[in-house]
Amino acid sequence: MNPILFIDTICPMPYDSHTLEIQALGGTEATVVRVAEKLSEKVQVIVVQHNRREISKVGNVVYSPPFANQLSSAWQAVICLRQPQHVKELVEEFGHSPMWIWFHDLISAPTFQYLKFMADHHVGAIVVSDFHAQQLLALRRLDPLLEVFPKVVRIYNPIDDDLQSDATPVDYNKLVFVSSPRKGLEYTLDAFEYVSQYMPELELHIANPGYLLNHPVFKHIEQMRNPKIKSMGALPHKHNIDQMRSALCLFALNHVMPETFGIALAESNAVGTPVLTHPMGGACEVLSSDPVQLINSHDLEAVVERLVQWREGKRPQVFANEAFRLSHIVKQWEDLLLH
Repeated sequence: MNPILFIDTICPMPYDSHTLEIQALGGTEATVVRVAEKLSEKVQVIVVQHNRREISKVGNVVYSPPFANQLSSAWQAVICLRQPQHVKELVEEFGHSPMWIWFHDLISAPTFQYLKFMADHHVGAIVVSDFHAQQLLALRRLDPLLEVFPKVVRIYNPIDDDLQSDATPVDYNKLVFVSSPRKGLEYTLDAFEYVSQYMPELELHIANPGYLLNHPVFKHIEQMRNPKIKSMGALPHKHNIDQMRSALCLFALNHVMPETFGIALAESNAVGTPVLTHPMGGACEVLSSDPVQLINSHDLEAVVERLVQWREGKRPQVFANEAFRLSHIVKQWEDLLLH
């Protein structure tokens, strides 16, 4: 069987499974690692990264600089992350291979200009939630006469098979935020200041995903000088999980930028920690098993009331959604790429 090729043209830094173990890594990059390494149990996988300078091999996965055409003469499938603007180059270089654009970010109107070319050249689209799929399909409205549309396949981002709750004690005074600061952190800080008036013993612990260390919101946190706001810096994935385990909840009042999936939300539920977030984007799917985790984050009185309830014995019991488990997700990838 020919190898599978993933191409990452915009990752902020080179990465592999060792990166996931020892330092902070974004959700998209972590997903690539999990999927590539699980697929590699059946087929060789090559992950090309635009900013990598030397080859790194982990098991049957090769993490490579951008000279993939020298690594194989034929491909089982070619998957380009995030950027459909590269689709013409892909077709020119890998025209005889099955090709996919793996969307992770919010779908914007400029994507429309690539859809007919994708469809004409049988380049499919992989999206990470039903919400994400609807975003892409909605682009049809921009041209009611559009006769062709690329194939769209939804495959959720995976959580680890062994991720589950344990005996970690819950600190009912601890809230955590571990997402990108662009996803509502500034508003979450304002909301925390409000709820602190009613529950001054609360603390908000904030981690950085590692690629936005200089985001102005972190400078703002320093200037706030609030001892109840703990900026933890960029934590490896395992440490983020530990922070979730011991928290009252994942406190992510994000009505600013919808999650296309929301892997932090899924992982939080998997370790038994509820989420408090706005009902928007992929969050509604990820948290559908217990909608008490969704709240109008503009209504800060309701946020206070929900936190009080959870601290006084009504904290919901939450669990992993088994549909998000890596073993389940990789079967969908195998069905798509290997059969």
